[in-house]
Amino acid sequence: MSMVIYLTEIEKKIFDFILAKGRTSHEELCNAFDRPKSFVASILDSLEKKGLIKSFKVEVQKAVLTRRGEDLTQLPEDLIYESLSRKVSIDEIKGLIQMKEEDFNAGIAWGLRRGLFKIITENGKKFLVVGDHKDTLSNTFFELKKKKEMFITPEKQSDFLILKERQIVQYKTETKIEVVPNDSVDIRQIVIGQPVLTHEMLVTGNYKNLDLPTIPLSFSKEPFYQRGKKHFYIEFLEIVKEILISMGFEEMFGPYVEYEFWNFDALFVPQDHPAREVQDKFNISNKDLILDPSITPEIAENVMKTHLNGWKTGSLGWRNKWEMSNACTLILRSHTTAVSIRKLAQGVHNEFKYFTIDRNFRRDAIDATHLPEFHQCEGIIGGEGLNLKNLFGILEAFSKSLGVEKIRFKPGYFPFTEPSVEAYIYHDKLGWIEAAPGGIFRPEVTLPLGIKVPVLAWGIGITRFAMVYYNLSDIRELFSQNLDSLLLKEEVQIKFAHNKG
Repeated sequence: MSMVIYLTEIEKKIFDFILAKGRTSHEELCNAFDRPKSFVASILDSLEKKGLIKSFKVEVQKAVLTRRGEDLTQLPEDLIYESLSRKVSIDEIKGLIQMKEEDFNAGIAWGLRRGLFKIITENGKKFLVVGDHKDTLSNTFFELKKKKEMFITPEKQSDFLILKERQIVQYKTETKIEVVPNDSVDIRQIVIGQPVLTHEMLVTGNYKNLDLPTIPLSFSKEPFYQRGKKHFYIEFLEIVKEILISMGFEEMFGPYVEYEFWNFDALFVPQDHPAREVQDKFNISNKDLILDPSITPEIAENVMKTHLNGWKTGSLGWRNKWEMSNACTLILRSHTTAVSIRKLAQGVHNEFKYFTIDRNFRRDAIDATHLPEFHQCEGIIGGEGLNLKNLFGILEAFSKSLGVEKIRFKPGYFPFTEPSVEAYIYHDKLGWIEAAPGGIFRPEVTLPLGIKVPVLAWGIGITRFAMVYYNLSDIRELFSQNLDSLLLKEEVQIKFAHNKG
């Protein structure tokens, strides 16, 4: 009796390719079908579970260019060889070619060894003439320059040994997945097909003519628990937390529903600032005035005086009307800086490092880099002698810990920091995107709360870091429910799998 195994169209194509080759690799299949590694891996896993193939790991060596190899545009002896249109003395060719002394000497030695040219002596003077060249070293070098790395195959082994001896390449060991057909299965007895079950077949009973596989069902007495996975973006946020904790930060927390006092007034944002208009924030419907017990009379008076005339901060203040009723308006917080201000008001030591990663809400139009609900990674550092260079160092160290190498800063303006900066990170598709505004809290912010040391502050747009980390060009993909298509993206799949490991 024939064994029926049902395969999808792409599964059948890949299986036929494996049958034809007899033995192939994961990498070769990716190239042959122009599919990402994660996709091919899932197909191979399916074929192996159906008993059609066997896979195994093989350690292979690859050749990669050293720094010297990357600097060379061609081998020194090839450059000398290309200049030999006639018989030329060694001194003359040395003058024609702009080359370091050590490279020239190595080029002469290796050119003679390879047979590119030979030396003849006439009247006591040495000349170079074209030789009988037969090796493939130059082709191997140029092929490696193009591909950046190559498997060390038997036919290329001697070339790579020479390039390794000359410190132009180095070897690295890599694990390669190879697959072969399962020799314990008689392929001739397998009928490969894809059953098509239609509504008409169910109604007429013709489905009985289909050669459907028998699926044995068994039930366990033990309760069944279906394990789930965390969303890859949640995994990313946990990585960010681990990085900040490893850098000596302590986590702080704050409410989603916030008073304008903590969201704006304590941050020295005037009560007539555009950011406080209804088109930029979400108000909470509440007719009754609710006083926040955390707003002590002393802090409220200090903040009010700072707005009116600068108090004792050295500032002139905003010199406009300030009303407590406006400060006690409830909103959905528009930034996690409100959490930082609450923390400072609670009292801190002279040296401190705090962070929070949480949601914020603004009336932003939805596009590739904006959402009305977004995560922000807020941080504050306090201590004597802190300056803007310390802030640059922290943001650069944080970025590199996430593998984001390209970051640059430009001056910015915020009502609550001076000096202020805007940090930009580089996205391969979107270019430079703003991701980390920050600066040093103004005395108008810290002194009313009783803080007398410099305080560095930033509000990292952590969703934009996630876009760079996973190489996503649209912020909405982070919250997509269509994870099947998203996880086919190789960058997301590799990093998600790495994080889980």
